[in-house]
Amino acid sequence: MYIHTRETLPFLAKLLDSSDATTREFAMRGLSRFVGNLPVATQQNIFSGKASLQQGPAPYRTPDTDRYSLATRSLAQAPEGEAAFLQFWKSWWALMKDKLAK
Repeated sequence: MYIHTRETLPFLAKLLDSSDATTREFAMRGLSRFVGNLPVATQQNIFSGKASLQQGPAPYRTPDTDRYSLATRSLAQAPEGEAAFLQFWKSWWALMKDKLAK
């Protein structure tokens, strides 16, 4: 979830189908962090708190991605539940993969 570069997006998308719930949540968190344009985590920016700060424009961020974002919250804090989040991020990836995948 903390390594969410354009190059890692196809891997994160594949992890949405994992049989492990924690892995699925981390994949959704990684996609959320990419969309929110949060930096890739490093020891320095985690300790300084900058790992949770947007690092410039977020061109893929929309009201829908905000609604289903797990960038700064856990799935346990989401009243919609995992199924709704999985459906959203799988659909988002299906729409965006040709634009984003290298």
